[in-house]
Amino acid sequence: MEKKYETKTSHPDPRIAAYQQLLNLKGLYRQGWLQNDIPKDTCETVADHSFGTALLAMLLCPSHLDAHKVVQMALIHEAGECVIGDITPRDEITAASKRQQEEAAVMQLFAKLPQGDEWLALWREFEYGTSQEGRFVQQLDKLEMGLQAQMYETLLKRDFRDFVTSAQKTVQNPVLQEILMDKKK
Repeated sequence: MEKKYETKTSHPDPRIAAYQQLLNLKGLYRQGWLQNDIPKDTCETVADHSFGTALLAMLLCPSHLDAHKVVQMALIHEAGECVIGDITPRDEITAASKRQQEEAAVMQLFAKLPQGDEWLALWREFEYGTSQEGRFVQQLDKLEMGLQAQMYETLLKRDFRDFVTSAQKTVQNPVLQEILMDKKK
């Protein structure tokens, strides 16, 4: 797992300790991009991806959904990766095993927080798509990846169509589909 850096959690306040642990996402490269030869000086981190997803949540949340909840989900949807790293299909770990590892990591991360049960429930809602908000953030997660691929195509003058195609398989919301397809017109 390639990282820019990793910091240690040392604060006695569990909220700040969780914050410090989550900040490791800033130093964790998105491994799929590195595996596709994105230079480290250009490669986004997991925190970059989460920030992008949260921005999309803020900007695109439909009025019938709970926007606050959608943004919160977008911010924490990769929280488990600060413990287990950014697992990709090339790691040959089953989806079920990855989900188990991620859930255990999120449970560990949120266990000592005053509202840890609420954060865990919110993460599960995203992970399992048990609400409209969770399913919407799942689509935003893939939309962000597709838009990032398009940005890399422009920056690096290379074809990342496979990432966009992968995103298109998950993105079902017509507004989000149109955004993803707009660049390709």
